[in-house]
Amino acid sequence: MKINEAQYLLVVDTLRIPDAKMQCAQENQTWEPLYLGTDWQPQLENSPIWVSVTPHDSLWQLWENDQTWATSAVLFAYSTRQDLHEIVKSLQNNITAPCEDGRLFLLRFYSPYTLSVIAKFGDEAVTNAVLGVAHSAYLSPLIIQDYGVNTIQHTRLNSQQTPLSLPRALIEELLQ
Repeated sequence: MKINEAQYLLVVDTLRIPDAKMQCAQENQTWEPLYLGTDWQPQLENSPIWVSVTPHDSLWQLWENDQTWATSAVLFAYSTRQDLHEIVKSLQNNITAPCEDGRLFLLRFYSPYTLSVIAKFGDEAVTNAVLGVAHSAYLSPLIIQDYGVNTIQHTRLNSQQTPLSLPRALIEELLQ
């Protein structure tokens, strides 16, 4: 993976990695539950977490080299000038995603499987909306062959953010 000047957030599914919060605390990593301050706050104990990481952190190494971490987290890359509050808000905007027919879905965009389906079957507008203010998202090098996706790049980062709306065909792929 090419490392450039960026700030990174690793979004981790704590249902799959129950000790992730404890590891963050032990490593003195900055982290918070993703559901904090959202309509999903009553489900805080089930919330994924976002963790601020750098390439030399042990959690980054776990994500790159441990199968459970690799299949349970996605790395998002942002400009170093991007405000952390804006970054977190952008991620939180994707928790509940509307379908084009108006139904609402819990979107596990932090799941490598879900993100790979979005990359394969979603159009540019959907992938850009899922990325939000991130310039890219990465799946762990350990699983890129299994999922057929490595990096998802934002194509219109400077344009105004479009709201996420999932096409029915993409919902059907995600539900398989």
